[in-house]
Amino acid sequence: MAKNDTALWTQAKAYFEIGKSLSYIADTLDVDRSTISKRAKREGWIKGQYQHLTDGTIKIKSEISTLDSTLRTVVENDIAERTKHLDLIHNATHINVNRMMKRFEDKNALFDFAEHRNVQATIKDARESLLGKEAAPTAIIHNQNNQANVDSDSAKSWLQEKLRAIDSTATKG
Repeated sequence: MAKNDTALWTQAKAYFEIGKSLSYIADTLDVDRSTISKRAKREGWIKGQYQHLTDGTIKIKSEISTLDSTLRTVVENDIAERTKHLDLIHNATHINVNRMMKRFEDKNALFDFAEHRNVQATIKDARESLLGKEAAPTAIIHNQNNQANVDSDSAKSWLQEKLRAIDSTATKG
């Protein structure tokens, strides 16, 4: 792959964030170790920030492997059933936020924060009924927080721009 390929750097960052060494990443992706190191520093990658996810998964899989075959099958089926809708829930959150932003930006659209909150509460309830209140995966929470921060920052910038326009119109009039 070319050294500026987005997919390559996304993969390099992912390896870095699960705690892989620069040597491992360099060997796996055929990129110079120093190039990876410079990019990680420049972009503020956090080494090992998701290592707990892989470590936890390994621990759980190890525990499951010690169960008798019937119990192991029941546990694996329960996990599969309770987690199969995670992508759907994650996508619903993004769709809801994007829909809210489009309405927020459209001057002619009726915008209703209460509707957005109700949809988001329904999505949260669905996630909690599948996983339990305390069991929401860190990755989903992290992704939703990042999306919310991006959308919140976009909304804030847009709103500030509109308020400046209103202020300038009011002072002219």
